Amino acid sequence: MNRLILTAMILATCSKQLLCGQDPNVPENVPSQPTAVFSAMLWGKQGAQAFAYAPWDNHLDVNGTIIQVPVRSGNVSPKFAYYGKGMISFHAPRENPQLEEFSETVEINATNVTSERKTVATCNLTLASGKTMEYLLLFVQGSDGSTGTKWQIYPIPFDAQRIPPGHFAFSSQTNVPLKIKFGEAVFSLSPRKSKLQKAQTTEGSRIIRFEVSAKKTGNEFLLLSQQWPHAEKLRGLVYLSGKDSAIQATRIADFPKPIEQSIGFGVPPKIMTIENNRDFPTPGIQP
Repeated sequence: MNRLILTAMILATCSKQLLCGQDPNVPENVPSQPTAVFSAMLWGKQGAQAFAYAPWDNHLDVNGTIIQVPVRSGNVSPKFAYYGKGMISFHAPRENPQLEEFSETVEINATNVTSERKTVATCNLTLASGKTMEYLLLFVQGSDGSTGTKWQIYPIPFDAQRIPPGHFAFSSQTNVPLKIKFGEAVFSLSPRKSKLQKAQTTEGSRIIRFEVSAKKTGNEFLLLSQQWPHAEKLRGLVYLSGKDSAIQATRIADFPKPIEQSIGFGVPPKIMTIENNRDFPTPGIQP
């Protein structure tokens, strides 16, 4: 699936995107709530990839808190907390901290210790004052011409108000009207449109049937039939693409979890001392 289709799908999911700049001044006190939480997934590439980010945007500090983010195809990662001002920089993580095999240069002067980490992707998020925003980040391999990085990231708003538990947002990038059967629900989906639909199944069902059909020359043809694992509070996105009878469905599913369970929630901007990096107890923190 090419980037043009992906961009169109995201525009169908997101009604508005604002860009926020990065503030170089990192606060010393951890607020009660992060500015955003995010999960991540590879798009258009099979396999797994590891990235690292600074929850406070202070990746230039040699003792800044750095968290590793494992990203896989077909599965949404755990949620991660972010306390910055809207622009996240993702970096290549240390492959072996014991051997210091990390591409890093350190500059030390009388007042400052900085680290130049290799940026492989950047992402701008829309933030709201007094509210924690939630996003799904889709990582697409390929150079970003504006930044020169090796990956592009497409942020999709993914909060429970937009997609409540038990609901899926369906988005069609096909050129024909579609008839969708999702469990016991039956609805139509127009070309280039989106629809939020509650999953309707028999109580306790662990499987939900998904079917796509379309009319041609007055007759209805079944284009796609699948069975998906299901749970009552499961929520997510379904993207439909293709032409004529070659319809493809990409499903992204996730369980809602409290913000407090996000990796990196409540972490300080900096490790107290560089020597104590390896002893920091928070899960996901890169030693």
